[in-house]
Amino acid sequence: MFACDLKPLDDFNYLIKYADDSTLLCPQKSTTTVEEGIAHVMNWSVENKMTVNLLKTVERVFHRPNIGQNLLPLKTTNVGRVNALSF
Repeated sequence: MFACDLKPLDDFNYLIKYADDSTLLCPQKSTTTVEEGIAHVMNWSVENKMTVNLLKTVERVFHRPNIGQNLLPLKTTNVGRVNALSF
């Protein structure tokens, strides 16, 4: 109920919300960067007197298995990058 006004910045981005968890999906064709999307969520949380637990916040880049590490996007500041997700 609190997060009903939290919307993604770009029409290509997806923001999936469940209880107190949110997942931001930013495809390559998006006009906004991941950093801009995260900053938007962080700003929204400050405006709504909520906090984002950065210890539980991770970045996962989905890519073809044969892509070189030098072709991956730069890591997002203050957010750890993982190679696999578990639910």
